[in-house]
Amino acid sequence: AMSAPAPRRDGAELKAFLARLHFYVGLFVGPFLLVAALTGLLYVATPQLEEALYRPVLRSDSQGAPRSLEAQYQAARAAAGPEARFFALRPAPAPGHTTRVMFLTPGLGESESRAYFIDPVTLAVLGDHIVYGTSGVLPLRTGIDYLHRNLMLGEPGRLYSELAASWLWIAALGGVLLWFWRDTGALARRAPGNRRLRTRRLHGLVGVGVALGLLFLSATGLTWSRWAGERIDLLRGALGWVTPSVTLALQPSAMPATGHGDHAYHGAAPP
Repeated sequence: AMSAPAPRRDGAELKAFLARLHFYVGLFVGPFLLVAALTGLLYVATPQLEEALYRPVLRSDSQGAPRSLEAQYQAARAAAGPEARFFALRPAPAPGHTTRVMFLTPGLGESESRAYFIDPVTLAVLGDHIVYGTSGVLPLRTGIDYLHRNLMLGEPGRLYSELAASWLWIAALGGVLLWFWRDTGALARRAPGNRRLRTRRLHGLVGVGVALGLLFLSATGLTWSRWAGERIDLLRGALGWVTPSVTLALQPSAMPATGHGDHAYHGAAPP
């Protein structure tokens, strides 16, 4: 007669489910984590990279007193042409730097403009680049930002990034549970000489060490996302977790009845 299979230990099914979930979610969010980490490192080095890459338009060796901002604007206007619409101007922050004059021209994307870099002393146009926002973010930083947000894949990349951030906390918490749920005795008996088990142990130690950082990354990523971020804003508004704003409008009831308030009749002749 065939013997019945031995029943599994309590919780073994749940542990197996968590292990599979942790594995597949890890495969899903892995590329997102890799790109987020690499682009984060690039963000740190962006000022140095921009200085090296865009130095010909960011710096000037001209000596002397700078010309007026009006003259610098007119130099940029002549280069941009009459059809370009003025957008913003960033004066040179220090001697040796250039002024950035931005214009809106046809064919640019949302929040994009074309910046002309003007030598404040000679009024020479040292070059132009498509920049982002009123601060004139240069193309390198804009590219890193798009890579960080949507892998430069447009709407599909944005959806993937939001889904990955939504599942990241599940992978992190599931890994922590599996680490605390491990059978240390069995691992100790099987670990000597087993590279696979040693790698798994190292993975668990590193994962537990960075779990808080992954949870923080997931939470902050969701607040900046479109779908989840809108829901978080609605929740904050419902709970009153919003920064109060100050209104500058005057209430009619708060205004004095006459131009001088309580002093309107001072000095008037008695009846």
